[in-house]
Amino acid sequence: MDRDPESDYGDIEEFDRDYEALVTGLTQADAVTPTISGDEGEDGGTGTPDIVQTGVQVGDGEGVDEAERDAVSARGRESETYADNKRSATETEALNSAVLEPSASPYDRFRARKKGLSVTDLSGSEWCEVQLVYKLETELETGKRPRTEAMKKGEEIHKMVEEEIQNSVEFEIDTEVDKWGLKLLNLLRVVDQLECEGIAREVAVFGFQKDTFFSGIIDELQCKEPVVAYTLENRQQSISSFLELPGVPRHDKIITISDLKTRVSSRMPSQSQSKGYRHQLGVYRRLFIDLVEGWLDFERFLQHQGLDGDEVFSDLFIAQAISLDPIDSNFEPILEHNTLRTLYALLSSKLQKFKGCIGTEMTISYRRQTDAGLIGEQVFEYDDADIEAHLTTALGFWKGTRKPTGVKVYEAYKCRHCEFEEVCEWRKTKAKEAAERNRIRMTAGLDPSRDMDFGPVEQ
Repeated sequence: MDRDPESDYGDIEEFDRDYEALVTGLTQADAVTPTISGDEGEDGGTGTPDIVQTGVQVGDGEGVDEAERDAVSARGRESETYADNKRSATETEALNSAVLEPSASPYDRFRARKKGLSVTDLSGSEWCEVQLVYKLETELETGKRPRTEAMKKGEEIHKMVEEEIQNSVEFEIDTEVDKWGLKLLNLLRVVDQLECEGIAREVAVFGFQKDTFFSGIIDELQCKEPVVAYTLENRQQSISSFLELPGVPRHDKIITISDLKTRVSSRMPSQSQSKGYRHQLGVYRRLFIDLVEGWLDFERFLQHQGLDGDEVFSDLFIAQAISLDPIDSNFEPILEHNTLRTLYALLSSKLQKFKGCIGTEMTISYRRQTDAGLIGEQVFEYDDADIEAHLTTALGFWKGTRKPTGVKVYEAYKCRHCEFEEVCEWRKTKAKEAAERNRIRMTAGLDPSRDMDFGPVEQ
């Protein structure tokens, strides 16, 4: 993949929201009165709030979901970096050994305790698997994850865009069951938003792909009219669509998936540079379709997460849900659907109205970090074969069926922006191989610049 080093996301594109701190879609914010759907609130949005989970941390205690928004811009611009961790020669040798000769797979070593991967974990490995392992090993060693100014700015812009249509409210969570209950309530809000407003942002999705549990947050879903040619045959159908009653499934609607990226540069990335972003949206689409179509094996999900589907939500959770908006139809059912199993059954019944409505067109929007202004958009079609191949390749790395792979020679620019450039054994080994290959080609009278392979030297 050829990602632009001026992107603010880089190797692990998004801050790690991990569902532990940010969940979306419900209804009220502190000191903010929710407005009727479609009316503008004082902040210029439609007034539909989302919920930020607080209180006792669950899982591994890392506060924010999806993976971390690490910048790939020039060294020295970050306020805090992995390179701040100075090592002796012995410590560097130990780090290189852990990276290149691991004792366990990256999944077992870094993600098993999380019980799954985030979608953007795949993006991090696509940028450079070796760099990602260096970072994960450093985080394991130091117990902290550096946060750059670019990451913070990207988070601010995402929050600003989200609050154009929904506000935030803190929601105290004490148990794992309550945590997942909140995610299901948020998805119920997404159903209402898509029906009433035609748009939903910060949509949590989860499920299994290739026997691996994934979670992620879709930046935006839009419910749109499909683009069709106007003919006598479809004219009557088009007219009748305006007469449909609320709550009746609209099978002439198409739901599209979009993602927001912020950039230091005002230039659009090339299609090849945005390849990882396209893969990210493709996996999101698969997870969302599984939820809509009812393909998620919920019993398997409960077992994988170690959850009791029949455990009743805590009194605190139920009281907070009801107090958010007593007249909202999403909260009254919590009294009857007060377990994960019953609440998920309710969600599945409501999601059925979107069956067959998930479109193949996806969009990536790019905004400037300086002022959040729109740079442009890339629109592309979902490619199932490409996503299948992407998952196979990425999971080969994460599950340890192959060793981590570094960058190709034609992607060597990535190394110039890598904080592990000086210690990276992959880079040093490949540089020696390239030098030896060039020597052999020059001896044979061949142009060394024509050899762009990083394979072993052939004598």
